[in-house]
Amino acid sequence: MLPKDIGSMQALRTLSQFNICDSPVNAVQELGNLRNLRELSISWDEDEPSDARYKEYLSSSLSKLSSCSLKSLSILSARPIPVDFLASLSPPPCLLQRFWMWNSYFQRCPKWIAPLDRLTELKLDVWELEDEDLDLLAHLPVLLQFHLWVVPLRKEKIVIKETGFRSLVLFLLWSGLPCLSFQEKSMPKLETLKLMYSACGAELYGSTHSGIQHLKSLKNVHVEMYTAGAIQSNIEAAHRNINHEIAKHPSNLKTNITISSYIYFGEVMNDGNVDEEDSAHLTDNNGGKNQDEDNKVISALGCDGCAY
Repeated sequence: MLPKDIGSMQALRTLSQFNICDSPVNAVQELGNLRNLRELSISWDEDEPSDARYKEYLSSSLSKLSSCSLKSLSILSARPIPVDFLASLSPPPCLLQRFWMWNSYFQRCPKWIAPLDRLTELKLDVWELEDEDLDLLAHLPVLLQFHLWVVPLRKEKIVIKETGFRSLVLFLLWSGLPCLSFQEKSMPKLETLKLMYSACGAELYGSTHSGIQHLKSLKNVHVEMYTAGAIQSNIEAAHRNINHEIAKHPSNLKTNITISSYIYFGEVMNDGNVDEEDSAHLTDNNGGKNQDEDNKVISALGCDGCAY
């Protein structure tokens, strides 16, 4: 909770671990007066807060901080919460070097991210991802780490073109289905690729990630497949397909494949690692536990089991 006199703490540089909607609404308004604030981490856990001014004042305060010293901004939620009231910040926080979302999400990629030419770390959660959104993000000049969560099911390919993400060294994608396609010469400096998706997609839709062989600087590949709603053949097909794509790469990549019994928005719960020789014996070892979490993801994806 923010103290009532937060606006008077002019020398404050770091502010974190407080819930906006538990704080006095006037204190949220005064956040914008902290002209020397460098790092801000907020918790937002209300889709519709009891006082509508929370949204108005938080948006206004972040807009004021945008023209100051803010370099790191995190928006955290205990459960999936839309934060589209922050999608139109003006002016954009041009000094921002790190923007991190956790469980909170936007309907579409905010356009104010595009001009952040100092941004090096980005974790972005979106409900929809259009090609034009990805094109905007691809031209962030010094982006080194990019974590992208596309919340609902997406059958269309996410195409990484050769013209973007020229500085990126780490890329993580959670996409429901394996739908990533790398064009030749794309992400020329990428060293670590992390992919998280459902094990259902490969067998039911013939869906798989492709073009990994075009990532010439790649050294590490981490794959996490979740098995909620999947049957044995789904899991085996998914494991077989991703290994086939990785094997096309000309280098000897360090590869780690993890099978997870369930996944929920924002975090993956792991059962363990799977070696190549175990691919014919992949099972969900959780004995049906955590079905509530499975259902949350299935609901968020707009599907019933694997019947996408």
